[in-house]
Amino acid sequence: MELALTAAGQSKEYGHGRGVGAVVVEPHTGAVVAVAGDARWWSPDAQLPHPPTADQGEGKPEWHAVMRVIAMVANKELRRRINAGGHLKFKDTCTETPSGRALTLIESHYEEEDEPLRDLSAGLGNIVLENSSIDALPEKRTGPRGEGYLCSGLDIYLTHEPCVCCAMAMIHSRFRACVFARRMYGSGGLSAEPGKNRLGYGLFWRRELNWRVVTFQHTLVATQEGEEGRMDTEIFHA
Repeated sequence: MELALTAAGQSKEYGHGRGVGAVVVEPHTGAVVAVAGDARWWSPDAQLPHPPTADQGEGKPEWHAVMRVIAMVANKELRRRINAGGHLKFKDTCTETPSGRALTLIESHYEEEDEPLRDLSAGLGNIVLENSSIDALPEKRTGPRGEGYLCSGLDIYLTHEPCVCCAMAMIHSRFRACVFARRMYGSGGLSAEPGKNRLGYGLFWRRELNWRVVTFQHTLVATQEGEEGRMDTEIFHA
C-alpha cells in the first residue's frame, strides 16, 4: 500500500492526474509486478503550456490508475510471449498499450529490463532512475507467467476504491484479491452499502458475474492523518 501511495503522490506532484495509485503483486512471493498512478490529465503534447485540470473534464478512464497498471502487465506479457517465440507473426504489427508506459520514477523502476517492442515514449520525457534510493523498494518480479487470464492469481492494492469501469476491468482480468484504502461512496463500484448518493453495486461479489475478487479495505491507511497531501479527498471517479 505504501508503494501505491507513493505512485499516487508522484502522479499528483507531476500534474499527471489525481492522487490515485495502484500496485499489482505476486502474492506467493510478495514481488511487485507493476506500479501505476493516475494520468488522466497527462498529455504527450509537449506544446501544451499546462496540463489539463479537473475543471477541464475528468475523461480518459483508460488512464486511471487501475487501467494503467493492467496495461503495464499486458505490455510485459506481450514482450515475454514474443521473446519466448510466440506471437512472432504479429511482431511487426503489435504495439504496446500507450497508457501502460512508465511516466514517473516509481513506475519506471518496476518496468521490465527488456526494451519495449516500440518505444512509444520516445521524445515524451519518460523518467530514468539515476539515484540509489530504489534499493529499499520491494523486489520486482521477473520471469515468465503461465498462460491464461492476464492477472489471474495476482493481488492489486489501490489508494482509492475504483470506479465502475475500473472495477469491471479488475474483475475481467481475474485478480485474486483487492485491497483499497479510501471508499468512494459516490463513484466506487465495489462497496455495497445502500444509501443516498451511494452506488451500492458491490461488484466484487455479485453472483451475476462470472468472477469474484476477494476485496478488503485497508482501514489503517484510510484513517491515517497526514495523507491528505498524497490522496485526493473529494468525490471523483478513481
